Amino acid sequence: MSAEEYFNLRQQILNLEFERDDLVQRVDELRKRKIELSGESQFNLQEYLQTCQILQEHSNLPSIDMEKRLHLVKMFYPHMVISDVQQGAGIFTFTLTFKYYLEFKVAVEFSQERVENLEITKSKHSIVSEMAEINKLIRLACAKRNLSLFIYATNSYINLAKRRLALWTQLFDSLGAEYNVNNISAKLQNDRLAVFARFKNCQIVSITKDGKRLTLNWKISFDSDDAEFVGEFQSKLECMYTYGETSVDLDDTFNVLVKVDGIAGAVSHLIKNLLH
Repeated sequence: MSAEEYFNLRQQILNLEFERDDLVQRVDELRKRKIELSGESQFNLQEYLQTCQILQEHSNLPSIDMEKRLHLVKMFYPHMVISDVQQGAGIFTFTLTFKYYLEFKVAVEFSQERVENLEITKSKHSIVSEMAEINKLIRLACAKRNLSLFIYATNSYINLAKRRLALWTQLFDSLGAEYNVNNISAKLQNDRLAVFARFKNCQIVSITKDGKRLTLNWKISFDSDDAEFVGEFQSKLECMYTYGETSVDLDDTFNVLVKVDGIAGAVSHLIKNLLH
């Protein structure tokens, strides 16, 4: 097998793996939705609420409950994988993985059923555009010795990052043939892995046609100075229209449209009126 044939085969395998993971996630979401609609989630919901109560009292949590708590928490965070769980005298370690986004090594030190120290270390596989925000979150969670805050907040970030990726991908799929989207060739539309790689860590998308450009900026952050911060990351949407030497700030207009039509609808409305 030549090097080129090997590369093409490897690319096909990666594409299939990505499509498989995407389908598994969709099946999980549909299964969860079915359970919610059938009302069968009451028992698990009760367990989850009890677990949340335990997490709220994290500093008083008995160490013997750690594995059960992680198992229950994992049930309600589908994007998170817990692995390499080890427990020794006065210490509990494990790995948190958010596939394609973040991975952390976590060590919880405890004494007399109280958390004495929390260490969270990023792995080399952690590559996201908002790494500065993730670093702030790590410092905050470790200072507070609050693992539940870290898990909840990281999942909040991942949910927004996936929403942003889905929108960028949707825009490229629907507009790529007619517009220039981030200078990405429309030929890549059938290469889902390549599209994913281009947009996964992308905050800014530019849509251009005939010298007119619409630039969208979707920022994700949290306020570390907020004393009441409970783990919710927030989105900030910005929009700029450029034609020749003229640029127009459309932040206010765009955000009003988002409230009415949603983000995809707002983008569609602006493209129809500004780029046609």
